[in-house]
Amino acid sequence: MIRIALDAMGSDDAPRVEVEGAVQALRELRPGFRIQLVGRTADIEAALQARGDFDRGRLDVVEAPEVVGMGEKPLAAVKGKPRSSIAVGLGLQKQGESDAFIATPASWSGSRISGRSTSGTCWTGRSRESACSTSARRTRRATRS
Repeated sequence: MIRIALDAMGSDDAPRVEVEGAVQALRELRPGFRIQLVGRTADIEAALQARGDFDRGRLDVVEAPEVVGMGEKPLAAVKGKPRSSIAVGLGLQKQGESDAFIATPASWSGSRISGRSTSGTCWTGRSRESACSTSARRTRRATRS
């Protein structure tokens, strides 16, 4: 099972857009993939209700009550908010509870600044490309084969 954690609170329209992408991914990816939405549980659950029918057995919601705001300095925010979606998502991967972590470009810059850039791993190969964030591919982070 490949577990992909997704920062569900990283965009301007969070978590609606992240939930929409996660549901679409679950419909398209092989059954060996599991998605972990990281963020405010109540907000994520409300967005999931609007998405219709999908395989909920392959999706986990991981509580992260703090959110890093767009105007916050990334390093200070990540260090000062250990229960933020970016910090919790990075922690899942560090603890081996997730195989990959995906964040938006705004969250991504915060993780790079905090020295945790190894969390931006991405599998190569067409069959797994949807498991990578576009920001991870653009910055050419470390890859796993």
